[in-house]
Amino acid sequence: MRYDKVLKRDNVAFLHSIYKDNDFLEPVIIQEIKDRRFYIYRADKGKDSVINGIDLIKSYELNVTEDSLNLIKEFRNYKWDTDYNTGELLNKPIDNWNHVLDSLRYCCLKVSLYIIILLLMGLQC
Repeated sequence: MRYDKVLKRDNVAFLHSIYKDNDFLEPVIIQEIKDRRFYIYRADKGKDSVINGIDLIKSYELNVTEDSLNLIKEFRNYKWDTDYNTGELLNKPIDNWNHVLDSLRYCCLKVSLYIIILLLMGLQC
């Protein structure tokens, strides 16, 4: 992804790579993004985080606009891996057509974590 092209948009941009791959971004790029008032969150990755995130997204009712072309394209092309010998579907998505979906997953996981923290603190959401 070309960050300079994304950053030249008006005030709104969905920067999946910044959410997803900020471990690999150079500090200069991170600072430039912060200077433009975008937030950068480290993606929480761990054992079963993909499957848990997908399950969480499935629990939401998603409203996708017709302008969300990349998200629609990814939903249409997202595939699950199959067993080579039997052809049965595995509980493992293929790591392709998932950039926007990964961002959605990271965002949902982060928001859910904040809601849990608020509830544990006795605050209402």
